[in-house]
Amino acid sequence: MKQYPKFGLLASGVFVLTFSNTTQAQSLSENSALSSGEQATATISCFSQVKERVLAGNPRLKSESALLRSKHAQTRQAALFPNPVIALEAENFGGNQSDDNMEYTAGLSQLIETAGKRQARTELAKAHAKAFEIRRDITIAEIVADARVAYAEVIAAKSLLALSKDEVAIRRKAKRLISRKFHHGGALQFEVDKADVSLQSAQVVRDQRVQELHVAKRKVASLWGANTSDLIFSAHELRLDDPEAELFTPNVQAIPGVAYAHAKREAATKSAELQHSLAVPDVTVSAGYRRFDATDEHAFVADISVPLPVFDRNQFATKRAREKLRASQFDLANTQVEVNTELSSRRDRLRLQLRERELLEQRLLPQTEKVLSSATEAYRLGRISYLDYLDAQKTYLERRERLVTVTLSAIRNQVAIQKLDGTLLERLTQMDQGECHDR
Repeated sequence: MKQYPKFGLLASGVFVLTFSNTTQAQSLSENSALSSGEQATATISCFSQVKERVLAGNPRLKSESALLRSKHAQTRQAALFPNPVIALEAENFGGNQSDDNMEYTAGLSQLIETAGKRQARTELAKAHAKAFEIRRDITIAEIVADARVAYAEVIAAKSLLALSKDEVAIRRKAKRLISRKFHHGGALQFEVDKADVSLQSAQVVRDQRVQELHVAKRKVASLWGANTSDLIFSAHELRLDDPEAELFTPNVQAIPGVAYAHAKREAATKSAELQHSLAVPDVTVSAGYRRFDATDEHAFVADISVPLPVFDRNQFATKRAREKLRASQFDLANTQVEVNTELSSRRDRLRLQLRERELLEQRLLPQTEKVLSSATEAYRLGRISYLDYLDAQKTYLERRERLVTVTLSAIRNQVAIQKLDGTLLERLTQMDQGECHDR
C-alpha cells in the first residue's frame, strides 16, 4: 500500500512535465505561425522598397553578376604566360642493346609568344568584360523598369478597384432612388430592372478587379523570386515623376544601348588584332642535359623550333574577324537610329498622354462630377429621364477610369524613355527619396 502514493506522485510528475512540454510546443508553434504570417504579409510604402527587394533577390541579376565575375576571371586567365614543359628521354635500352649504352636526356622547353599575342588576348578579354558589364547594367535597368511598371500597375489596380466600389455604391444609390419612385408611381418597371442589372454588372466588375489586383501583386513579388500576393501597398494614387524631363534630348553617347554597341565594336576590333597576331608563328626554345653511359660522358643540348606558315597562316580567321568588325560598325549605326527613333516616338506619345491627363484632371472630371450630382437631383425631381441619368453615371465613371489608364500609360512611356536614355536609376532614386519622405 505504501507504493501507491509513490506511483501516484510519479504519475503526477510525468503528467505535469508532459503538459508543460505540450504547452511550450503549442506556444512555440503559435509564435512560429505568427512570425511566418508576419513575414508573409509585407507592407510596401514606396517603390524604393520594391527596388531593394528586386536588386537583392532577382535570380536573373544574380546570374548576370556571376557571369560578370567569370568574365573578370577570364581576363586574368588571358594574361598568364604559357607553362614551361619538362621532358625526360631514355634511349638504347632493352632489346639487344647493353645497359651500358643507355643515354638519358632531361630538358625544359618554353613557348615564347610573338607579335604581342598575350597582350592582344588580354585586351580582348578586357573588352568582352567591359561590354558584358554594360550589358549587365542594361539588364539591371530593364528589371528595375519592369518593377516600376509592375508597381504602377498594382496602384492602378487599386485605383480601379476603388472606382468599382464607388460604381457599386452609385448603382446601389440609383436603384434605391428608382425603387422609391416606382413605389410612388414615378418610374416604370423596366427602369427598376435596368438599375438592378447595372448594379449586378458593377458587382461583377468589382470582383474581377479584386482578382486583377492579386495578379498584379503576384507579378511584383515574382521579380524578387517570390510567389505570393500577400502584400500591402500603402500608396493610393499613381504619381508621375516630373514627366517634362523626359521630353528633352539626352547625349546620344551616354545612351546605354549605344554604349553597348560601342563596346561590342571595341571587342570586335581587339578580336581582329588578336587574329592578326596569331598569323605570326611562335618560337619554342628548349634546353637540356644528356648523359652517355657508354663513355661516361655528358653534354648540354639546345633546340629552337618555329612552325613554317606554309598552309595555315590564320588567314581565314583573320578575315572572319575583320568582317565581324565591319558588321559591328553597321550594328552601331543601326542602334543609334533605332534608339533615336524609339525615343522620339515615345516622347510624342508622352506629350499627348500628358495633355490628355491634364485635360481630364482640370476640366473633364470636375465637370462630369458636377453633371452627375445635378442629374441625380434632377432625376429625383422627375425633370430628366432614367436614360439621361444613367448616361451621366456612365460618363463620370468612364472619365475616372480613363484618368487611371492614361496615367498608367504615361508612366510606362516615362519609364521606357528613362530606360533608353540611361537616366532610370537616377530618376527613380530621386523620386523614391521624395515619395518615402512624404509618407
